[in-house]
Amino acid sequence: DIQFKFNVQHDCAAAKCEPTGRQPKKQEHRKTLVMESFIEHRELEQHFINLHVFHNAHLIQALLPRHLTVPVPLFTNRCAFHNEQAATLRRMHAQK
Repeated sequence: DIQFKFNVQHDCAAAKCEPTGRQPKKQEHRKTLVMESFIEHRELEQHFINLHVFHNAHLIQALLPRHLTVPVPLFTNRCAFHNEQAATLRRMHAQK
């Protein structure tokens, strides 16, 4: 039985995907002589589920083990990071 839909994102950082591909750039649906880089994805069966964008995240959290859904903070000391950023902005503002 299908309980819900969700979208997963490839983990480029873990797979070490790089912009090694080259292709002609398109302009108005036509290929040009200008070449551009693109990301060549490497095989890795590891994906991200962004639970913050779902209205049904509680359903996914009920099915997955807690260690897969626990929030991971961006900074270990959020207050210290905030204070550093504020100080930087104050210095930039004072220089103007």
